[in-house]
Amino acid sequence: MLLEPGDVQQFFRLHRTLMFFVNQRLKVIPDPLPTPEAFAALLPGARLAVRDAWLANPDLTESFVTTNPAQLPETELGIVRSWRHLVAGKFYVFRALKKHTVFLSTTDPNHSPPVAQNVLDRDVDPEEPNTSWVADVTYIPTREGWLYLAAVEDLFSRRVVGWSMDATTTSRLVVDAPEMALVGRLRGPSSSALVAHSDRGASTRASTTGVGCARRGSRAA
Repeated sequence: MLLEPGDVQQFFRLHRTLMFFVNQRLKVIPDPLPTPEAFAALLPGARLAVRDAWLANPDLTESFVTTNPAQLPETELGIVRSWRHLVAGKFYVFRALKKHTVFLSTTDPNHSPPVAQNVLDRDVDPEEPNTSWVADVTYIPTREGWLYLAAVEDLFSRRVVGWSMDATTTSRLVVDAPEMALVGRLRGPSSSALVAHSDRGASTRASTTGVGCARRGSRAA
């Protein structure tokens, strides 16, 4: 994701202003710093020490916004306030959307939601219909904004057997598509042999999808 030059300058200005405030509160750098610009002139190791202290004390962001020692305008205070939701770690950009950018972590945090085993195991040539389905979510640009599409494909017929569209990426988006497929295609005892496979992204891991499959005897994978 590329930022405009003005946005880059604004980010670093707000960041060093916040870090200057953090150091004033925590005294990570014992020698007094007269200005945020003096903080920016520190060696990288010193700046990182202040950054790490901030991550360990996230309430300081709200203190900064509440007291507003730098007399920032409300729009810039809103930017700093949004940093309360920062998640520390190593990430890479997964998908850049119109209003949001999706990042994936390179780690596997302990609080991650459970992920089903890969039962399909790349067996993409089933011998019968309604035994192996795959699902995914994509987004489509329109004149009125982004349209999000969830689809379920039967690997036997290579036909889309369920779909759902919405202006936002809610859990219902990824639930409605397999629900449509289940209602329309599974009407007999063969439902117990179905494997429903999706990638391991957060949206397609929605727990309600697994519940919908389990309710009809199929397996989420």
